[in-house]
Amino acid sequence: MGPYRNRLVTGVSPRGRSSSMAYLWSLETAVPGHEVPASQVSQLYAVVFRDVLPRGSASLERLIDNARISRRYISLPFEQLVKPRNQEEAARLCNEAARSLARQALSAALARAGLAPDSLDALVVCSSTGYAIPSVDACLVNDLGLSRRVRRYTLTTLGCAGGVGGLTRAAEILAGLGQGARVGLVVVEVPSPMFHPGQVSKKALIASLLFGDGAAAAILGAEPANEPSVRIHAGTSWLHPDSQGVMGFSLAQDFFNVTFSAEIPQLVGRGLRDEVEHFLAAQGMGRDALSFFALHPGGRKVLETIEAALGLGPQQTAASWEVLRHYGNMSSATVLFVLKQVLTSVRPAPGTWGLMAAFGPGFATELALLSA
Repeated sequence: MGPYRNRLVTGVSPRGRSSSMAYLWSLETAVPGHEVPASQVSQLYAVVFRDVLPRGSASLERLIDNARISRRYISLPFEQLVKPRNQEEAARLCNEAARSLARQALSAALARAGLAPDSLDALVVCSSTGYAIPSVDACLVNDLGLSRRVRRYTLTTLGCAGGVGGLTRAAEILAGLGQGARVGLVVVEVPSPMFHPGQVSKKALIASLLFGDGAAAAILGAEPANEPSVRIHAGTSWLHPDSQGVMGFSLAQDFFNVTFSAEIPQLVGRGLRDEVEHFLAAQGMGRDALSFFALHPGGRKVLETIEAALGLGPQQTAASWEVLRHYGNMSSATVLFVLKQVLTSVRPAPGTWGLMAAFGPGFATELALLSA
């Protein structure tokens, strides 16, 4: 089976369609208050990155147009984004913003599900930006009045793959808790304060044009919700061989040094169709059974690669393009924004099947099988 021999299926029901009892009761999102339109980016970045833009502002305009991102949201005024800050200040800004966004998203998700905060049996928090001990999960217990006995799980370093990875792992935890259990999932990313004007390079420019801040929160229950939603059936993780160096962060003296290889789109596409087909076969179905898709829009080239690999048309990926255009890449939170867009605009018909996919450091692919 070649590169798939080390595949680990971690889903709720890796061999069948009937044993999963993970239902999505609610899904809410939150973004910070500072909106950054593409026009504002071009004005300021033309100065900050002038040394890596040999053709001047016209080159930057092309990069912005090619990104297909019209606006993003960040946690501090854009003019402050390009001011120097040390690690301590960056960490403080990240943690404060992450706590606020997580609180907004989870509070809204609990309200949508009609649940009191202290009714959650477990809480899963996924984030790869900003590090603090105690972490966001402990803060949420105090901020929202969650049960002092809630089981807390923190996932870090999954990067952009964390939205799908967090959802499937929350479903696994729910399955272990039994009938009547309720699990909260919070996925929050605040990459903007990690930008440092001393990190003037082409890869830093590309990353800073792509990423925005945001959070998503979901409530999972062991029985169907009162309103139409989706059910999480299975998930899988696949680590690409010898690919650790293509994406991630390394700690420099005063900032996080971004690793962002041009090979990422090729890695995403390499074997993706086979991996999806193998995953679906383990659930007793084929690719033609899928009707809706929530795909992580890591960037224009990544999304185009996914479309080509899976043979998808613009209607099937419209939600991903919409989120990319209006929010940029919010790392792990992005794919949950896409899922919410699918649920509210596509409105999958009851009984139809859907696929979630996201990709992150490692280099890793995370997949999830859903049904409406």
